[in-house]
Amino acid sequence: AGLPFPVLGSLAGAGLPFLVLAVPRSHLLQAASNLLLPLPDSEFSKELKVVFEGEDGVDAGGVKKEFFSLIVPQLFDPVVGMFLETPEGDVFFNPLCDWYDVEYELAGVLLGLAAYNQVVLDVRLPRLAYKKLLAHLAPATFDAFALDDLADLDAELADGLRKLLAFEPPDAVEHTFCRTFVDDRDGETVDLVPGGADLPVTGDNRARFVEALVEYRLVRAVETQFARFAHGFARVMRDAMLERLVEPEELMLMVQGEPWDDLAALQEHAVYEGWTHDPQKDHPVVKRFWALLHALSHDDQKRFLMFVTAHNSAPLGGWRNLDPPLKIQRMTADSDLLPTAHTCFNLLLLPDYDPPDKLDPKLRRAIQDAEASASASDATALRLPACRITPALLTEPVPPSLRPSSPERTRSPTSLPADRGA
Repeated sequence: AGLPFPVLGSLAGAGLPFLVLAVPRSHLLQAASNLLLPLPDSEFSKELKVVFEGEDGVDAGGVKKEFFSLIVPQLFDPVVGMFLETPEGDVFFNPLCDWYDVEYELAGVLLGLAAYNQVVLDVRLPRLAYKKLLAHLAPATFDAFALDDLADLDAELADGLRKLLAFEPPDAVEHTFCRTFVDDRDGETVDLVPGGADLPVTGDNRARFVEALVEYRLVRAVETQFARFAHGFARVMRDAMLERLVEPEELMLMVQGEPWDDLAALQEHAVYEGWTHDPQKDHPVVKRFWALLHALSHDDQKRFLMFVTAHNSAPLGGWRNLDPPLKIQRMTADSDLLPTAHTCFNLLLLPDYDPPDKLDPKLRRAIQDAEASASASDATALRLPACRITPALLTEPVPPSLRPSSPERTRSPTSLPADRGA
């Protein structure tokens, strides 16, 4: 695997307090790989600054956030195939994508750089992924993976396995579930233990079966992919993580930010400048802005946040910790100009629209134009060839009409429903 491309972009860091990454928008993935992966790990302890080639401006935080918002989907989007969407709506390593060693390492480095530089990412890894990362850094501090961890990937599968463990009477387990010690991987069976295809699941060994399936799904099946990803992450975060042990949930919030249901706290901590009203937050245009924002759908609110802050999750600790806080500044007197945002400073510039409801179509148009511009930039970026998709596994009792009458057993634990696969 690897990225056999010519060197793109440039890097400055040796002897400087910053790690300055200069990259072309059109080849972010190649440039980031060529520039970041050969670095000594010590360079990652410097504050990251990003420059887009051919563009003016100093990175005060917004350019860096935009860089991550553009490059992360090129690695974590399920369309690429390095990661698969789980039944719970997150993404996790594709066990069948085993040839992108460099790209998995780059994904780990980028995740580590984002956490180290306090940049919230629009990526949805499950808590399990962060537990695996911390276990990789400090294996003695974490127990073996269990059903609760598997539930992060597939709650329905975990629930089915709990039913298997609790099924009564025990001596009916074998002919009710009709399972052997195998997992199904893209239509191929994999033994969970030596000779697993010929070993039936019974009331006596069902706990062993569950342990073996959990260990396979969470460790062995993704061992190659996760090892490269964890190596990249550890290059950036090993020392920082070991200085203070954190829980998986805390690391998850560091990377992905706080979930939010509404933007009331964002409004509470916003600041204002230039409005001819006392207090400025009661200016008719400002009040119209907040009324419109709260009325938007959750998806459109996330688009607004991308437009103004370059990310759509709240920082660790919630909107009160947005740094700098959202500023709504008067740009001009009434005009036909669209609102403007400066993501470096979380700054929204609004004309003093007259009447105030003139804001509504203007703000919507500004958000749409910004999203279209980002999509156009992303469309020119490298898209990796998609890996194959592995089907999910469900464990349920086999209906009596489908149970084999002979000693032969189904070789795959996949049984319900067929359309939950690839």
